[in-house]
This record gives sequence, C-alpha cells and structure tokens, in this order.
Amino acid sequence: MASKGWRWSAMALALGACAWAAPAVARVRTFEGLVRYSGGEAGKPLPVDYYFKGHRLRMVVRAGRGAGTATLVDLRAHEMTVLVPQMRRYMVVRMPEASGGAAAGDWAPTGKTSVLLGYACRQYRYSGPSGRADIWATRALGAFPGFPTTGASAAAAGLERAFQERGLFPLKVTLWSPAGKELSRLEAVRVEARRLPDSLFEPPAGYSAMGMPGAAAGGMP
Repeated sequence: MASKGWRWSAMALALGACAWAAPAVARVRTFEGLVRYSGGEAGKPLPVDYYFKGHRLRMVVRAGRGAGTATLVDLRAHEMTVLVPQMRRYMVVRMPEASGGAAAGDWAPTGKTSVLLGYACRQYRYSGPSGRADIWATRALGAFPGFPTTGASAAAAGLERAFQERGLFPLKVTLWSPAGKELSRLEAVRVEARRLPDSLFEPPAGYSAMGMPGAAAGGMP
C-alpha cells in the first residue's frame, strides 16, 4: 500500500488534517493571486480556492460539508489558523516541519508539453519507493509558494523543493501507487494572478482566539 503521507488530499488540506512540508527559500519570484484546485482522492474531487502571497496562504473550501470553511497558513512560522465563523473565533495550530533529508527518488522531464488554462506547461515525473507523481508545471506564473501536505513526508518535501528551485508552478499533479493505481489528482481549474490585501491572511476583526478542543487549560499544546 502506498504511503498516505505521500498523497495530496484537497479535503484534508481544507479541513486542516495536515502538516507542513517546509520549502526551500525561493530564488525566483513567487506567485501571488488565486488558484482554484479541484482534487483529492481518485473519484472524489473537491474544489478548494488557494490564495497565495509570499509565505502566507488562505484556503477556502467551495463544496461539500465544509463549504465556506477558511484556513490561514503561515509557511514561515509553520502555523495554521482555522477560522470558526459561527463563533467568530479562530484556533491556531502549530505544524511540525518535514524531515530535512532529501527525498529518495528521481525527478525528470518527460519531454511532453501542453497548454493548461492558457499557460505553456511541461510534464515532469517524480518516481520514488512509494510510487510516482506525474506533474504538469509552468514557469509563466513564478515559483510555487507551497502549501500544506497530508503528512510531512520526504517525497512531498522533495517535490516542493523541486518546484521552488526550478521556478515551477504545478497546474496538474497525479499520484500513482507502485502498482500503477491512481491515488489522487490535483488540477487547477482557475488561475488569477493579482495583488492580494494582507487582511485576507489574518483573522477578521472581532474574532477571538480559542484553544484546541481537549487541550489542557493554560494554552495550546
């Protein structure tokens, strides 16, 4: 069975069951704007809006039981802030960093090209012990800032480092098991490169902090 930590699940990203795979420092400009990805486990696509600005993200679920749920992520501080609009409160969660070791696997272009959402893309393949990833990425949008992944696996961290170092932005990622079974797919269905206000990445005015459910009194775990 392929490692669950190697999968990118849009539902898990949106609901906060995630850990951050820390990116390398970008050497080129990073993307700022909105990307709507549709994806998750095979056969269970879920649209999620990702707002990127520097080291900060805002994720908003667009369908399903979690529709309207918003999560803020600070990639530099390794913190995730879950907004609870019904209570006008927010919860801050510290995310563990990924292992600093290099991922065991190979990254190489396949030679295939395509145009996705109007952007010229090349296909790359990452192969490792947990399976492989087929990636369509463009250089037209700048480097990929990164986002939380389900489990801080070496493979996930390795992929994100590759995006950063090569100035690539993934528009379609398909993960396969060693046996060739599709595990999950993430595909951009909308891209808007534009300036975003800082307030989009902060809890709204009037919201107050709350502790983790079940946490001991006196602070966050």
